[in-house]
Amino acid sequence: MKIEQKKAIRDYLRQVDPKGLVVKVSPSADWKDGTVWFCDQIRQHRVETQLKGEKWVEAYLIAKLVCQMGYPASAIELQKEYPAGHPITTKPRIDIVVRDQRDEKNEAFLFIEAKDVEKYEEEKKLIEGQLFGLGDHERSSGLKYMVYYTVDFVNGRLEDRAIIIDAEQHATFAAWDMAGQPSLDQMPVGYSMAIKSVYVNKNYEDLGHGQKRLDVDVNRDEFFALRSELHNVLWGGGSATDNDVFNNLVKLFLAKIYDEEFTPEGEPYVFQIVFKDGKPQPPSEIVDKLNSKRKISDGQYEGIFRRAQKEYLEMSDEEIEASQGLDIEKISESKIAYVVERLQGISITENKNKGQGDLLGEFFEAIVRNGFKQSKGQFFTHQNIVLFCILALKLD
Repeated sequence: MKIEQKKAIRDYLRQVDPKGLVVKVSPSADWKDGTVWFCDQIRQHRVETQLKGEKWVEAYLIAKLVCQMGYPASAIELQKEYPAGHPITTKPRIDIVVRDQRDEKNEAFLFIEAKDVEKYEEEKKLIEGQLFGLGDHERSSGLKYMVYYTVDFVNGRLEDRAIIIDAEQHATFAAWDMAGQPSLDQMPVGYSMAIKSVYVNKNYEDLGHGQKRLDVDVNRDEFFALRSELHNVLWGGGSATDNDVFNNLVKLFLAKIYDEEFTPEGEPYVFQIVFKDGKPQPPSEIVDKLNSKRKISDGQYEGIFRRAQKEYLEMSDEEIEASQGLDIEKISESKIAYVVERLQGISITENKNKGQGDLLGEFFEAIVRNGFKQSKGQFFTHQNIVLFCILALKLD
């Protein structure tokens, strides 16, 4: 974690907890170390005072939960251990548990794995082992939300980054994965309902509650971590050929580019998973709003991939009607929903880092290199890669 973010967290703690009644941080002179203290009302199963990156995140979140979001300090447990399936020296543990003290059941309401922002992307695999694995110990008594969390520092301000999974809707990782890994991203205030932000085409200063801009600052490392995720999910365990998967992935990127380019100012983007009453759109609906050939009032196709076909590929209505579009026989609806979930908050067309060499070209070249066997030693550049790069980099 960078010093600027640590200073911002310290300033936040001074603002919401000026007397240090809930949490105190004492950074070292060079900000590389220090100590952290939590109040006695918070139950610490394992006392950890070293102020490393993850502890900055925990300190920020604890202060926010207690001082701003209405959770009592006595409802919070830190570093709770759970039994393992075989004898080991150190038992697995979760960073934060927030208990529901509204009745005597004392059920786990929030089950949180906190991460240093610099490790957030690379350690998402812990969602399966830490959240779903350890969460099973709390599920029988009514676990509500599992949360993979960090706090980022964007445009000079602290910003939550969270994958919030409804444990009642998704009892297992396999069930969540089959649904396309849908998640909420705004923590519930005072035992209320977690919500999903809506990505809108607005400036930061115009954003309303529950609205977000697309992230325009995705760097090379994050892009290639995403590439690895997409590769592992889309190419893993399926019967589709490499070419089938690759072609559908390119189509999804084209739909994403079209959505960024043509969504009117002030309006929500189409390329995202929308939640209603805490429940996500099913994968079939997500595919439909990308792939539909239905015409809407202005004569345009309802599906944004179909619009991209007309706009970018200059296909006629007859050609579009005859084309297959996204092929759910080759790549499942749940995998399409997964791609939408992972891409929805990222801006491809306005990314500040797209000039880091040929970032997008390298992204797709890596997919080709890893996804195709190339058994005859052939190297090729798929025409859609070229088209994608031209559109994304606005070279047309």
